[in-house]
Amino acid sequence: LFQYELQQTGKVSGCGGYGTLFPFVYGILIGFPASFLHIPGGEFLVEAAGAWILLGQINLYNRVNELCTESEDMKSELGLTEGPLFEWWAVLPPPLDVVVGLRQVHFLSEYWRVKR
Repeated sequence: LFQYELQQTGKVSGCGGYGTLFPFVYGILIGFPASFLHIPGGEFLVEAAGAWILLGQINLYNRVNELCTESEDMKSELGLTEGPLFEWWAVLPPPLDVVVGLRQVHFLSEYWRVKR
């Protein structure tokens, strides 16, 4: 999506895969040991990393919804009446979050199938 948005509009609405994942991983890798060792700010880093990945997921759901509902033709081709994802699904616990992730991947791949 990052490259597609950049090519189509010249601006992006997300950080891309690496831009979303790396801050989360670094926040956990640095924050968890710091929290365990009672170093100030460790818990904050873990919480900030969790908030970062959650906000990234919500943004991704919105972006997939926008693509899948960009036109009536696209919606009918995908068999949709509304976007396939709901933002509140980002807070579902495992393993339900995996099901939502699979749904997101499915509709994004179906979008590209129709687009091509």
